[in-house]
Amino acid sequence: MQQQIQNPVRDNTPRFVLIRDLEPNLKNISIHAIVLDVAKPTQTKDGHEVRTVRIADKTGSINLSVWNDYGAVLREGDIVRLNGCFTHIWKNTLQIKIGNKGQIIKQGDFMMVFSELPDMSILPPELIKEIQEQQTKK
Repeated sequence: MQQQIQNPVRDNTPRFVLIRDLEPNLKNISIHAIVLDVAKPTQTKDGHEVRTVRIADKTGSINLSVWNDYGAVLREGDIVRLNGCFTHIWKNTLQIKIGNKGQIIKQGDFMMVFSELPDMSILPPELIKEIQEQQTKK
């Protein structure tokens, strides 16, 4: 009898994930990272503020999309724990977003080993093509 092993990142149990292990459509993940850059906010048609925040851990970096109050309190050098996150593709780049019940917890600042490479926001062309083909089939 074989035991079936579920991918722990894709089930409903929150789990810490390294940035290098991120892929499209992961849900309910947690990440420990340092904030490298907080972009100026843009306004949506509905009046919400959206910021792109560059984050990194020891394995790579990625863009985090934050809305409203979350973006206003983040600063470069903040060390944060992100809970209840999900990954998605926006404009052919992989991003992290905080889910409705997710949270950002500031744990300190300026003292974390990180690497900006690889940039996990940049998807390989073959993956972009595969995603586009799947979207046209819908």
